[in-house]
Amino acid sequence: PLSVSIVDVIVNGSKLKAIMKTFKKAGATSMEEYSEFTPIKLGDWEPWHKHAEFYKVEDDDGLVAHIVETYGKGYSSYINILVSVDREGRIMKMEVLAHGETPGLGDEILLDYFKDQFVGKGRDQMLVIKGETSENIQAITGATISTRAVTNGVKDALELLEKYISGEFVPLADDAKPEGGGH
Repeated sequence: PLSVSIVDVIVNGSKLKAIMKTFKKAGATSMEEYSEFTPIKLGDWEPWHKHAEFYKVEDDDGLVAHIVETYGKGYSSYINILVSVDREGRIMKMEVLAHGETPGLGDEILLDYFKDQFVGKGRDQMLVIKGETSENIQAITGATISTRAVTNGVKDALELLEKYISGEFVPLADDAKPEGGGH
């Protein structure tokens, strides 16, 4: 079972590659070094007209997780997000890869207290609430737009996976222009 943080990211040219960190093999620099897991690129999509990728990670027993890159439209920027999702469609980990939100307000999307509230939640719980909540996502005071952007980006990723699994979304070949997804 995966119980430690699952997502680490490196930038390789213009593409983001999801790297498993959970198993902490010393000196591992690529997914392939985690011999008990296999990354499989499932396809491309365009949330907010930005190129993104999604993967599944398998071991000998089958699916371990899906890893989806997504975007949300923030207050002053697009927010680039990476989400890992378990077999049941619940968030395992969420990381903000890049943003241009307001320092001291919107940039709180980088803090663990904010990111950790996504863990264990599914698509139906991706609702921003002003005030305390453990069932949904609590808005960052003074940065509701940034909070909604991340929450909507994560929700889009979960919806993409649901559509992919049901066969409703079929990714295009690597040499084709990606389409669909997002807003």
